[in-house]
Amino acid sequence: MRIIHGKYKYRKIDFIKHLKFSPINSAIRESIFNVLKNYLNWEKTKICDLFAGSGILGLEALSWGGNFCFFNDIDQKSCDILKKNLQKMKINSNLSKIFTTSYSQFIAQLKKNKELLDLIFIDPPYQKKHLVRESVQEVIKQSVLNNNAILVAKTKQEKIDISTQKEIYLLKTKKYGDHYVHFWQFNSDKKQPEIIIKNNKLIIISGPSGVGKKTVITRLLNEAKLNLTYSVSLTTRAPRKNEKDGLDYYFINNEEFEKEIADNNFIEYAKYIDKYYGTSKTYVQRLLNQEKNVILEIEIIGAIKVKKKFPKAIWIFLLPPTFDDLKKRIEKRNTENPVEIEKRFQKAKEEINWVTGDNLCDHFVINDKIEETITEIKKILEKQVKIHD
Repeated sequence: MRIIHGKYKYRKIDFIKHLKFSPINSAIRESIFNVLKNYLNWEKTKICDLFAGSGILGLEALSWGGNFCFFNDIDQKSCDILKKNLQKMKINSNLSKIFTTSYSQFIAQLKKNKELLDLIFIDPPYQKKHLVRESVQEVIKQSVLNNNAILVAKTKQEKIDISTQKEIYLLKTKKYGDHYVHFWQFNSDKKQPEIIIKNNKLIIISGPSGVGKKTVITRLLNEAKLNLTYSVSLTTRAPRKNEKDGLDYYFINNEEFEKEIADNNFIEYAKYIDKYYGTSKTYVQRLLNQEKNVILEIEIIGAIKVKKKFPKAIWIFLLPPTFDDLKKRIEKRNTENPVEIEKRFQKAKEEINWVTGDNLCDHFVINDKIEETITEIKKILEKQVKIHD
């Protein structure tokens, strides 16, 4: 077993052999950290590996650049191996500390020391679901979480009943074989806060289906001077070929999306061709807190809502050279059946006529040749966002 990313990448991790349960594998770890990277500023993240075992999750988090990690396990043999792993990787007391005690005594000690956490991994032995529920309840009770802290739990249960903990919001649940990984976020206000924007900007990129928004955004993100980052939206539509969960969208079901609506956790959301799309408040706030200019790729109704809330947001609408060209692009994707293609094409024509007719956005850019498109958008943004030298 090896670290898969970051400064300790490829380092081999020892663990107790002949266990009745196996350590979390690399595929699941990679997926977990692809989700977490969108919510955390690693340099400021204080971590806890609550049922540490070999410490693989905490070690992976330190490899990603985590600020500090507490490791806890009630089993002395596990802690001895963990200590050797830390020594082998030259991770000293400035970055980590090991506790050998029960999870409840460990959390009580954190409370006594006035320690606050930003990320907790909960992967109890034998997948005991009561340990997941009880440990979540305990960290809330003892007040050892910073606001917006993330809790990650691996279990064999599709649902964990923590409904009594009103400060916890389910971000998503991912399935791996017969295991589930739950991602929760803590918010002590019990209501999702409003977005606070300081010196950075919200940049809306919208346009009809097939106009090439993803391609344009990918190129813009490579322009280091513009200091851009991308807000990954949530959607209930199915992934297209080559789309990755947590990178292109967070793909969730209707029930999960509607819970986010009930929890007031969207800057905006809308239905498009019978599927939900939305922008998470807590996620965007994390990106803004990193002093980045945040790109939102959203539909027209969502863009109107954002502009109403944040008048200084920059709204750029991409247009195709012609309607015929747009239809060919939609067909070329080969991701929808003919009926769906026609729906998207007719919807696209309605959107273009609506936005151009009412002059809704700040800037129209025709996306014909990608180099010319990027040059034009760069000129727009360079006049309005803080440029990095």
